[in-house]
Amino acid sequence: MLKRYKTFIKESQTHSEINSICKHYGIENYSINEDGLVDVDGDVCIVRNNWGKFLIPFGHVTGDFRCSENQLTSLDGSPHKVGGDFHCYHNNIYSLIGGPTSVGGEYKAFDNNIRSFKGFPENHRSLMYIDFKTNPVNQLLAYFTSVDYLKVIHLMNEWGVIDDRVMELSYGDMCEVFDELEDEEIPARENYLLSYYTVVD
Repeated sequence: MLKRYKTFIKESQTHSEINSICKHYGIENYSINEDGLVDVDGDVCIVRNNWGKFLIPFGHVTGDFRCSENQLTSLDGSPHKVGGDFHCYHNNIYSLIGGPTSVGGEYKAFDNNIRSFKGFPENHRSLMYIDFKTNPVNQLLAYFTSVDYLKVIHLMNEWGVIDDRVMELSYGDMCEVFDELEDEEIPARENYLLSYYTVVD
């Protein structure tokens, strides 16, 4: 992930350009680190600005970070850490890789094209709520009766259930996930009716 950020920063703007972007989009109480990342003490709201990518690379945002209703295809450049809510819904995002590793509030990513949970915050215990509706990956959550989706997502990543490069779901690995959850019955392979994924052994 650091390599991606270094590449992103090399292509990013000078301090003067960053200041101009922050002023234009109403981003306040910010500081520019030596590594080029922009920290913000407070909220960032860049909703409905038609961004196809992040115009500046963010580091730590203490409040909420909302980048919904744009044209984003990637989370590269989004904050490493968000103290409050992280909203990136209504975009064209395919992957959570490059997104925040820690979120303190809600994580809303519905209405995208997210195909796996790779890149989901490792420090997820403080998350209050998640929403992945209308994403391919949300189909898989429907097979769990557990409402502890954070644990389900963690186990799915740990077992490498999804190969999002070829859109395959490993039935054997899914069985391992179910086995680690209490009060969950393992669905038979033929019960997986998925429109986005092919079920393999």
